[in-house]
Amino acid sequence: MSPPLGKWKAPSVANAGRRNHRKRRRVSVQLSMVGLVVEDMARALAFYRRLGLDIPAEADDRPHVEVRMGNGVTFFWDTAFAKAYDPDREPPSGGYRVLPELFLADRGAVDATYATLTGSGYRGHRAPFETAFGVYGHGG
Repeated sequence: MSPPLGKWKAPSVANAGRRNHRKRRRVSVQLSMVGLVVEDMARALAFYRRLGLDIPAEADDRPHVEVRMGNGVTFFWDTAFAKAYDPDREPPSGGYRVLPELFLADRGAVDATYATLTGSGYRGHRAPFETAFGVYGHGG
């Protein structure tokens, strides 16, 4: 059984045969949520707090935590969803599977945050660098 779709409604097909394109509404897809399945909620949230996200300490014991970002996208962490709705899921092994990118004010802020995280014991895959397409960041 699939989880409920919330407030989502299928677009109407009542006007599909009409030729008056000016009156048709375009349905746009917008990113609403990004979720990470985590094994250790407290450890995951500690990392994102160090990045500057405002996450209450009492969230460490919850199976699902959400933070609404300034751009309107909800970022969430979950320890229970996959177990409940996809019991045959096999955890990934080796390497990374997602690349969530969080933007900071400037290069100095990126460098300072990277230094804070690695100085706190988090392993950096690669120090900050500029990509071929002009984005300055780090490789994990």
